[in-house]
Amino acid sequence: MNSETEIKLRRYKNNLAIGGRGYIIFGIWTVVKLLMELSMGDIKFSRIIDETVQNGVNRLFAVVFTTASLAFLFAIIMIVHFMVGKNAVRFGKSQENRKRFYIYTSIVALINIIGLAAYPIGIVKGATTINLTFIASIMVDLSIIFILIDLFYSALMIDKLIKQESVEEEV
Repeated sequence: MNSETEIKLRRYKNNLAIGGRGYIIFGIWTVVKLLMELSMGDIKFSRIIDETVQNGVNRLFAVVFTTASLAFLFAIIMIVHFMVGKNAVRFGKSQENRKRFYIYTSIVALINIIGLAAYPIGIVKGATTINLTFIASIMVDLSIIFILIDLFYSALMIDKLIKQESVEEEV
């Protein structure tokens, strides 16, 4: 393998590992952002409980069920971010879990792109107001999509360089 190919391969592998770690950090940020929304945003935890109690549900049950549901949601978010990030780091270091990386990243990217469509829909329906939190949320979601696209690009370039290397060695 020539030195230019080695340099590119190392750069894409490092990019994949760093992007995977960044995606895990974004998972933590997503949970923190949701917790902030529940305490200070439009959808407050206390409001959810009050509306549930008004519908005839025991207050203790409403608190326990809502807390358990939110904990489950936060766990799912963290697990998904951890799995995508971990597989990106592994792929960048040793080429293992390629299929798993591509599958997880594809699914998460598709969900994030579809979720991005919720912003204009919320504005049109009047359910969302444009404020600094709204703008910050869009910026974070766009950043996550950019990271996922960058992870894909780096992985594809690694595969391309490895195939190119094997063809050169055969010749």
